[in-house]
Amino acid sequence: MANLQLRIIVAVPRSGSTLLMRIACEAPSCAITSRLVAQGNYSTGTLFTPDYSVFTSPFSHTVFTQAMEKGCNTLISKEEFGHESQKGECDYVIIPTEEAYEKCKPAFLFRDPIRIYDSWKRVGWTDIEGLVTAYTSLHHMHITHPETHAIIYEDLVVDPEKTIRELCDYWGIGFCQSMLSFEHSFNDFLYNSEREEQIYTVENPLGLFNTVQKSSSIEPQPANKLISADEIEKLELTIGKRYIDTYLGRYSSTVTHQNNEEANLGLLLGSRTWFAFDLDDTLHEFRKSSSVASGSVCDFVSTLLPRSSIKDLRATYARILADKTSTAFTSGKSSTDYRRERFVCLLEAHNIIYTASTIEHLAALYKEVLKQNLQLKAGALHLLQYLKSRKKKVMIISEGPRDAQEWTVELLGLAPFVDVLATSNEMGLSKVDGLFGAVLAKYKIRAKDMVLIGDNAVRDVEPAKAAGIEAVLYAEGLDCRLKSGEASINSLLKIKHLLDCDEVVLEHA
Repeated sequence: MANLQLRIIVAVPRSGSTLLMRIACEAPSCAITSRLVAQGNYSTGTLFTPDYSVFTSPFSHTVFTQAMEKGCNTLISKEEFGHESQKGECDYVIIPTEEAYEKCKPAFLFRDPIRIYDSWKRVGWTDIEGLVTAYTSLHHMHITHPETHAIIYEDLVVDPEKTIRELCDYWGIGFCQSMLSFEHSFNDFLYNSEREEQIYTVENPLGLFNTVQKSSSIEPQPANKLISADEIEKLELTIGKRYIDTYLGRYSSTVTHQNNEEANLGLLLGSRTWFAFDLDDTLHEFRKSSSVASGSVCDFVSTLLPRSSIKDLRATYARILADKTSTAFTSGKSSTDYRRERFVCLLEAHNIIYTASTIEHLAALYKEVLKQNLQLKAGALHLLQYLKSRKKKVMIISEGPRDAQEWTVELLGLAPFVDVLATSNEMGLSKVDGLFGAVLAKYKIRAKDMVLIGDNAVRDVEPAKAAGIEAVLYAEGLDCRLKSGEASINSLLKIKHLLDCDEVVLEHA
């Protein structure tokens, strides 16, 4: 193997490893294969045995000869942990010796565990403990060999050229611009067995490779939104910090961005005294709970007019809601007054005769159903408890009637952790009309002492920035972006991990 160097990508399934194979396939000096270790001793039994002959007698694998015949000087193999813990796939030794590490120069691919498990569930994989184990194993391999390289999937899809150039430099292979677009197909891979070729080119089980096969360039993929709040908390509290620490380059000597905005975001947040949050759809599932509540109102109204359509009633209510909330509740009325007004408009729009008691019944029904369906966002309580343990001040800045926001905060169990509740209702200003600046002035807080977390770029992030406040977008459907000035997170507990910037996890748990 004097003229052929081996390079290995180590990953957890559904983290972007096939995308990396596709990218590397565009390099004229590289041949691409996969799972030489995992599949070398493949059998149909319940457990498998890794095959380490790739490190000791590589030319016993025909792909090495094939790579030489193609005139390549590098063979890149994707080696993955599996997704079924009972088969021993999630915690096995992929690279057995220090000599093997030196020989293959592994690059470890990390992706947000939430996005990985969301992708797992799309293809029917539900062994969450398997993911925790596999991710922990991947992380342990990297941190115990700090000379190795970490690739962050979220960096790859945002800035592919920079990410790929860094990988090429680490591996000692030439970068070429063609690596940023896909001209070659899966058929250009070198398969280590007929079974492997069948999997990639014919069977494509569960559509595992559809995304990469259909793409002609490197781009972010939308979330499937199949993961529950309990699953998010499970992943964040077990392996979430490992992802954030790796993202910020806290372990690898090959990472070059330790001093930029990403590496400093945790320190920047740590310097803030006040942590401000939007309430609805940031700390709790308002959109879901209010939808159920308004649906119950429409269901009742339909009994007053048997020929009315539930669909039509809901559509009418949606239009009324959009119109009546356009002023962001700045008129100072109570939540009950706002709701009565909307329900009157709904009944009159459908020419339904009503009495005062009808409106009171609808208002009471809405409130009761809303109460029954209130639900915290994943990690919200954990995060607020943590912030108070760090002696941070917590504020909620919300567009809504103050009485409703106080009621919600109390019922959700957040009241003991909230120092200030500020609403558009009491201040007479919406967020886009100066609410953030007014709050800073009223409570004598400097903008540089506050960070805001909110789910709406237009009504939270942009006006907060305009007031000089550091802002983080909370967007469950997006990949993380941990850069000051344009930071976004998809779970609240990532704020905790960022604040834990002085705690490096070294154990292999």
